[in-house]
Amino acid sequence: MLVSASGGYEGYQEIQYPYDGQTNVGIGFYGDEVPNPLEQFNLRVSGFVISYEPPMDFYIDLDTYKVTLTDSQGNNVPLLEEKSPIGTSFFFPTELLKYNEKYTVNVTYEDEFEGKQGSSQWSFTTQKDANSLTYPTPANPFPNPNPSNPVAPPVVEPDEPTSPPVDNPTSYADFRPSAYWADNMLWAIDKGLITGFTNVRNPATGQLENQLRPSDNLTEAQFLAIMWRYIDPERLDGVQPISNYWAAPAYELSERFNLPIKGSVVNRQVADSAITRGEMARILASKHLGRVVSERKAVDFMYSMGLSEGYPDANGNVPRTYESYGVDRLLLREHIVTFMKNYDDYLGSLD
Repeated sequence: MLVSASGGYEGYQEIQYPYDGQTNVGIGFYGDEVPNPLEQFNLRVSGFVISYEPPMDFYIDLDTYKVTLTDSQGNNVPLLEEKSPIGTSFFFPTELLKYNEKYTVNVTYEDEFEGKQGSSQWSFTTQKDANSLTYPTPANPFPNPNPSNPVAPPVVEPDEPTSPPVDNPTSYADFRPSAYWADNMLWAIDKGLITGFTNVRNPATGQLENQLRPSDNLTEAQFLAIMWRYIDPERLDGVQPISNYWAAPAYELSERFNLPIKGSVVNRQVADSAITRGEMARILASKHLGRVVSERKAVDFMYSMGLSEGYPDANGNVPRTYESYGVDRLLLREHIVTFMKNYDDYLGSLD
């Protein structure tokens, strides 16, 4: 389903996760986040969380928002819901999913203000057995140490706004001064590294306004643009691109420096797909160190330079290990502004 989003953003697609056709999906979610979303349901564990974000020009009437999860035999899997009229909604299977099983998600909804209908259907397959995951969970704390990350779910999200940036970042409707990312987001906007979205519906009033969307995924193309805007904006501006793709200059520079990227001006499907925290770390570390490094070395770089602390464990401790960094987790907008601000602080400490 391809639509034009409010404010003139062409081609903004829905976001599904696990994405359509994904394999080796985990069977469960173990509440290993702070805050723990399972606490609202009085659960300690659930099936793998399903997430869905509609196209940007939808403001969903929650009474019409219906989601089902069925296995290959057509059996319905009960879900607990954390729904939002815009942005990402989450659906928690009440039990662990089955191994090596194909599941299908069906989503239907209506726009609260315009009455237009939306729908989506996609499928994914779970891990073959307890030892087949490529990332750690309490059920499998020692996975394959050399994972091969699959291409992340496609998300076409515009990086260049079709209208001028908002002069006052605090005027964004979803800006939260107390959020951990707030100061970093203001810094990134002031530096011209990232912009917000204009003419998005306010979830409370239905009026069009500006939003930062900090919890949205970041694509590889967007990250490369942000990185080069920070590292060498003059060189980025000086590139004469061979393609009209908006991220062509960033990709041409990245290829020139032999960075470990997956997309290209030719392979835009991957370029416009969400990037993981591990993939981002490899690219940034390789650029900083002047040589291509492994993912584990990149995580060490993130810790040693003070760019990241990683995720806390079940006891609230922050072990700063490869596993706790979350290499397979998708990179969010709120993450990248924090990483880049920390990187800026590190470079500033060298002066």
